[in-house]
Amino acid sequence: MELIRYSQNLLNVYKRHQAISSNQLGYYCKLVEYELIREVILDLAYEYELNLLTSYESDLYCTVARIWTECHVSKGIEETCFYSKEEHENKIMDDILSILHTRMEKKLNERLGFIELTNSRCVLQKEVKELETLLATYDNKDGEYHKLVKRYVDCQQQLSLRSTLLHDNDTIQLNRRSHKNFSSRRSLSVDVITRK
Repeated sequence: MELIRYSQNLLNVYKRHQAISSNQLGYYCKLVEYELIREVILDLAYEYELNLLTSYESDLYCTVARIWTECHVSKGIEETCFYSKEEHENKIMDDILSILHTRMEKKLNERLGFIELTNSRCVLQKEVKELETLLATYDNKDGEYHKLVKRYVDCQQQLSLRSTLLHDNDTIQLNRRSHKNFSSRRSLSVDVITRK
C-alpha cells in the first residue's frame, strides 16, 4: 500500500517536470526500483532491530544488508544514483528525497508507536501482576483475620460459659448458706471442732 502511494507521489513529481526524455524516464524508473529495494531493506532493518523477524528472515536480511553495504560503501558521491550534474535533475532529486524523508518519518513514527504500545502493555502487565500479588496477600491476610475472629468468638463463648457456671455455683452456695437450717456460727463451730 505504501509502495503504491510512494510510486504515485513520484509520478506526480515527474508530471510537474514535463520535459522528460525516454532516457530520463528509464533512469527514474530504475531510481524508483532502487528506492523501493532500499525501503524494503530499511523495513527489514527496523524489524530486525526489534527482533520481529523469524530466523530465516533474519539470515536473509543479514545477507542482503551485507551485499547492499558492499555495493554502496566504497562508492564516492559522484558514483551514487543520487548525484546529478544538471540543475533540472537536482530539483527532481530534491523532491524525491523529500518524499523519502516523509516516508522515513512515517516509518519511524510507526515503529515508535509500536514500541510505545509494547511498553504500555509491559507496564500494564506489570501492574496486573502487582495487583494479583496484592490480592493474594489480601486473601491470605483476610483468611488469617477470619480465623482470629472465629477464635476470639470461641474464647468469648468459653468465657461467657465459665462465667455463667461460676455464677451458678456461687448462687447455689449462697442459697445453701441462706437456708433456714444453716447457720454460719454453727458451721464455724463445726469447722473448729473438726480441726482439733
